[in-house]
Amino acid sequence: MDLHKNIGILLIHGFTGNLKTLSYLKDQFENNGFIIEMPSLSGHNSNYMDLEKVNYEDWFNDVENSYRKLSEKTDKIFAFGLSMGGALALHLQTKFKDIKGLILVNHALILKKSFKLLLVPILRHFIKFVYDPGSDIKDKSKTDLAYDYISLNALYEFMKLMEVIKEELPNVSAPLLIFKSLEDHVIPYESVLITLRSVGSDEIFLVHLKNSYHVATEDFDKEIIFNKSVEFIETILRRENGNEFC
Repeated sequence: MDLHKNIGILLIHGFTGNLKTLSYLKDQFENNGFIIEMPSLSGHNSNYMDLEKVNYEDWFNDVENSYRKLSEKTDKIFAFGLSMGGALALHLQTKFKDIKGLILVNHALILKKSFKLLLVPILRHFIKFVYDPGSDIKDKSKTDLAYDYISLNALYEFMKLMEVIKEELPNVSAPLLIFKSLEDHVIPYESVLITLRSVGSDEIFLVHLKNSYHVATEDFDKEIIFNKSVEFIETILRRENGNEFC
């Protein structure tokens, strides 16, 4: 489509996840003419042990460098993030105000509360990894979407990242499209509420997903995510071109 010509989308995966979690959307966006950049976050898409020495600033650098790479191809960029990737998309827009819109899928600004989570800052000095196999996805035909082990040090860095980004939220000004699974066993609904009350964006669209768990980008609602995302992007582009919304 001509409307999609020279439009870039930065796709960002989540914590311990891999590029497969965004493969369906990458293919669909590319088939519809969008320019895609999809970084592999430090410590990911390799071996779970590679996460141990990564810090959250590495992830900031990953997405900022990918944005700069995409900006060499187009000046019309949208950021799309799953889970921690959604938090990173929010961070990006506070640095690069020309990002035209953000699409967030079960974005992570807070984790489900537990006593074990409170101990992570201490336990990470004594325990390097914990076994946590599988991904939170309703479609059980999808496998190998995340590491089977979690680095406690990396989890601590993830927790710090969320706190930093929560402080940045008032500086987020772009339109937001937020997808939230009604049954998400990883990120509580409070993450959406924090966003709604904190961002500086004038336009926020919220879509509830009824047939997906946390990794919704590869779950039963993935077509809804794609279609609504394209609709969101086209709406913003039509406005920019001076045309009435459809």
